[in-house]
Amino acid sequence: MHPYYRRLFLPTGTGFHFSGPVPPDLASSRYLQSEDPEDVICSVLAYAQAGQFAPCSRLLDLMARHDDADVWGACSTLLSFAAPRTILQDLVPLAERLRTQRGTDAPLQWVGETLAKSHESWVVPVILRLFEQIQSYDQYMALPVHLSLLLEPKPAGIDSGPRRLQEANLPDWYEPTPAWGIAEYTRMVEARYAELITALPTTDYSCLFDGELLTVRQVASRALDRIKRTSEENLRVTQTRMLLEAYTGEDFSGFYEVNEHRFLPLHASTRLEAFLEDVTADRFMPGKRYFFGHPVPDR
Repeated sequence: MHPYYRRLFLPTGTGFHFSGPVPPDLASSRYLQSEDPEDVICSVLAYAQAGQFAPCSRLLDLMARHDDADVWGACSTLLSFAAPRTILQDLVPLAERLRTQRGTDAPLQWVGETLAKSHESWVVPVILRLFEQIQSYDQYMALPVHLSLLLEPKPAGIDSGPRRLQEANLPDWYEPTPAWGIAEYTRMVEARYAELITALPTTDYSCLFDGELLTVRQVASRALDRIKRTSEENLRVTQTRMLLEAYTGEDFSGFYEVNEHRFLPLHASTRLEAFLEDVTADRFMPGKRYFFGHPVPDR
C-alpha cells in the first residue's frame, strides 16, 4: 500500500486528504491508466482536488474489474462526492449487470449507498428501484438508513426500513423465509419525496440533507447540535465530517482519535464552531455539490 493511501476515504482517517507526500505527476495518465487500483484511485482524487472530474469515470472500470470491498469502498466514497451526475447515472446499469454476473445483491446496495451520499434529489427514486431488486433483504438492509439521511430530519420511519410481514396460523416451530413489506415501504418513501421536492428550487437536481435543501452552514450547525446533545445519530455526524471536508477541501480529521478511531466530541465541536464562525460556510450555494471548493458539473 502506498504510504499516502493509508486511511484515505475513512471518516476516522484522513478523509479526502492524502496521508503523506504524493508523486508530483499523480494527476497524469501514468497513474490514471495504471493497472494498480490504488494508483488509479489516488490519481482520480488528485484530479478532483484540482477541479477536474471527468477522470472519475475510471472508477467505474475498477468496480467492474475488481470484486474487492476495499476497492469498492474507495471508489464509492469518491464517486459520491466528486463524480459528475452522468457518471453517477452510469452506475445503475453497472450494478444491475454485476448483480447478474456475480450472483449477489451487494452491487445494488453499494451503488444505492453511493448515490445516496451524493445527496442529489434525483437519486431517491433510483435508489428505490435498486432496493426493490434486492432479494436478500435480511443481508442487505442498509439503503433505508441512507434514504433517511436525505429525507428525514432524524432517524424515523424511513430509517427503520420495511416491516417484516407475519403469516398467521403458523406452528411455533416453523420459521418461514422472511418476507418484507417492500411495496408499502416504497409508497411511504415516495410520498415523503414528493412532499419535499415541491419546495426545491430545481426539482430533480437539488441536494438534500436531513429532509430539506442542503446548505453547508446548516449541515455543520446540526452536527454541532447533535454532538452537544450526545445524540445517537452518529452516522449523521460521520457523514457531516466527510461532506464538509469534500465540499470545502478543509481538514476535518480531528473528529476522531487517530489510532483507536474513537470519536472526540470536544475536538469535533471545537472544529465545527470555528468553521461556523468563518465566512467559508456561506460561499457555497444551497443545494449544489462541490468538491474542494469546485462546483461538481453535471457531466
